[in-house]
Amino acid sequence: MRLKTVSCVPVLALVLSAPVLAQQPAAPAAPADKGLQEKVQVTVIQVEALVMDKDGKTVPGLTKGDFTMKIGGHEVPISTIDVVCPAGAMADPVPIKGSQTTPPAPIAPGVKRRVVFAFDYSFLDVTTRGQVLDDAAWMLKFAKTPDEEVMIVAIAGEVRIEQKFTKDIRQLVGTLSRMKHDVTLWARDFPVGVTGAGYFNNVSTLMDVLGAYDGSKAVVYFSTAGTIGSSMSYLYYDNVAAHAAAGRGAIYPATPNLLSGSGPGDALFRLGNETGGRVQLQGGDISIPYRFAQRDLSCRYTLAAPFDPTESHDPMRLSVDVKKPGLYIRTPQMIQVFSDEAKRLARAGAAYVDPGPYERPLVRAFAFSAVPAGADKWDTLLAVNFPAPVGPAGADISVRAVVRLDGQTVDEYKRKIHVDPPAAGATSRPVTLLGDTPLKDGQYDLTVVLTDSTGGELVSATTDFVVPQVINDLLILRGPIMGRVVPGGLFLRANPKEQAQNTRLGKVLGPGNGFEPLIVQEIDKQDKFLFYWSACVSGENPLPADVVVARTLTTKKGESAYAYTAVPLKLESRGKDISCLDMLETLPAGTLASGDYNLNVTVTHPNGDLIASGTQPLTVR
Repeated sequence: MRLKTVSCVPVLALVLSAPVLAQQPAAPAAPADKGLQEKVQVTVIQVEALVMDKDGKTVPGLTKGDFTMKIGGHEVPISTIDVVCPAGAMADPVPIKGSQTTPPAPIAPGVKRRVVFAFDYSFLDVTTRGQVLDDAAWMLKFAKTPDEEVMIVAIAGEVRIEQKFTKDIRQLVGTLSRMKHDVTLWARDFPVGVTGAGYFNNVSTLMDVLGAYDGSKAVVYFSTAGTIGSSMSYLYYDNVAAHAAAGRGAIYPATPNLLSGSGPGDALFRLGNETGGRVQLQGGDISIPYRFAQRDLSCRYTLAAPFDPTESHDPMRLSVDVKKPGLYIRTPQMIQVFSDEAKRLARAGAAYVDPGPYERPLVRAFAFSAVPAGADKWDTLLAVNFPAPVGPAGADISVRAVVRLDGQTVDEYKRKIHVDPPAAGATSRPVTLLGDTPLKDGQYDLTVVLTDSTGGELVSATTDFVVPQVINDLLILRGPIMGRVVPGGLFLRANPKEQAQNTRLGKVLGPGNGFEPLIVQEIDKQDKFLFYWSACVSGENPLPADVVVARTLTTKKGESAYAYTAVPLKLESRGKDISCLDMLETLPAGTLASGDYNLNVTVTHPNGDLIASGTQPLTVR
C-alpha cells in the first residue's frame, strides 16, 4: 500500500517563524511495510484581516464560516481563525479640530500592540523633516498608551532602525529629537533611482524585520511619495504586499499638510491598500493614520489555511471576503510561499537591519575634506565611530574601510584592534578610528565593515561625501566640524604605526579619553566640546596681512553666548603651493546652558567686512 503523510511547515514568517494557529493532527506511525511512500508537504499560511461595518466600526465575534479565501483565483479552505478584540466593537477615530484643546481619549489603553513610525527621507522635503518629527513626538505624547510598543525607523537609502520597540516614551521622544540633528538624515537627499527597485526593496526589508515579532504590526509611514518607478513598478508593489503579509504588517500612510497639499500619491495609496492598511483621504490631522492603526490593531482576525508550497513561489493574488452583508474587510492583496533561498536572503537582510535580541552597534562613518593636498586633491579625514561590545577579556575587532568613486575602489584601509574592557563593568566601549587620504574632487562613498575575531561580519555602515574642487588664488574656508570628548573611550589611528596619543587630537583629548564626531549635532552640557576648521589658499594669497578669524557661539536669536579671541589669518606653507591656517579648539564642559546655538567661524577685514564664514547648529541638552 502507499501511505500519505502530512507535515505542517510554517514558512510564511521570513525572519522568525510565527506560531501556527492550529497544528495539524500528528502523522500516524508508519507500518512495517517498506514499500514506496509519498510525502505531501503542506504550508499553513496566515492572513491578517480587519472587518468593519458600514459605519466604520470594528466587528468582533465572526467565525471561520463567515469568510471565504482565494489564492491565485482558487478557493482554499480556512482551517482555523483567531480573533484578538479585547475592546469589542470600536468606532473609527475622528480628526482633531483646529480649535480643540483637549486631546481625544486614548484608544484601547489596555491592549498590547506594536506600531512602527517610519520616516521616508526619500520623499520628505528637507524643509519639512523637522516639523514631521515634531508632529510624531506630539502624537506619541497624547495618543500612545502604556502597553503599546513603538519602533522608529528611517528609510534613507537603507532601512535604519533609530529606536527598537519600546514602551518608554522618553526614549521615543529623545530619538525623534536626535534625528532632527543627525546630519546623515536631515540635510541629505536620498534618490530612489529610475526604477525605484531599491526603494521598494527597503520597504520589503522593513516588513521582513517585523516578521521577527509576534502578532499584527502597523507601520505609520510618514511620506509625500507620488508616483514611483517604471512600468515594472506593479511587481515591486506586489513584492511589498507579499512581504507585508509574511511579516504580519500593514502600512498606514501619513502625509504632512494634507489639507493644503495634493493628497496621498499613487504610491502611498498602493502601499496602504495592498498591505491591508488604510489611507487618510482628507483633512489636516496628521495623527489620524496613527490612531487608525491603534484602533485597527485592537480588533484583528488571523485566518489560517493550508496551501501546497510546490504550486508556486511567486507572489499570488489574495482575496478574502465576508459572507455577511453590510460588512467589508481589509487584508493584504498578495501572498507568497517563499523558497528556502528567498527566506535566507530575507532573513539576512532583516538581521542586518535588526539582529533580534542583540543590540546593533550604532556604527557611524564620517568623511571631511580638511586641507588641500595639491592643486587638485584634498587631504580627507575618514573616521568610523562605534560602541564596541566587550567582555571581561576585551574584544578583538577587524575594521575595513573602502572609499569608492563611481563604484571603483580608490583607497582602503584595514586594521585589527583590541579593545580593553571599560571600567565599572560596562559591556561596551566607544571607539573612534581616524585615518586620512588624498582624494581628487568628486562624489565618493565610504563603507566600513566590522568583523569579529572569527571573521564573521558584525555590522557595516556607509556614508556619501563630496570632495570639492581646489580653487586657485582664493581663500577656502572649511568647517567647522564638531566633536565631543568621550571619557573612557578609545581613540586610534588607522595606521597602527601612528601613535594616536602623539597627534594633535590625541594631545587635546588626553590619556584615557576618546572622541566622537558630532554627526548628531547635540552634546550634554557637561561634555567637553571640540571643533576643527581650516582656511587655505592654493597659489598666491590674495588677502592683506591684517585679516582676522573670529569664532563665536550665538543663540538662535543671534545673541552672543561665547566668543574666542580673534586670531590673525597667518597662513603657513604646506608645500605644493598650499598655505593654510587650521585649528582644533575646545570648549570646557559646563560653559553653555541647555539650548540651541550656532557655532560660527568668520574671516573678516579689521573693519568687519566679511570674507568667508562657516556655521553649524549645536544643541546643548
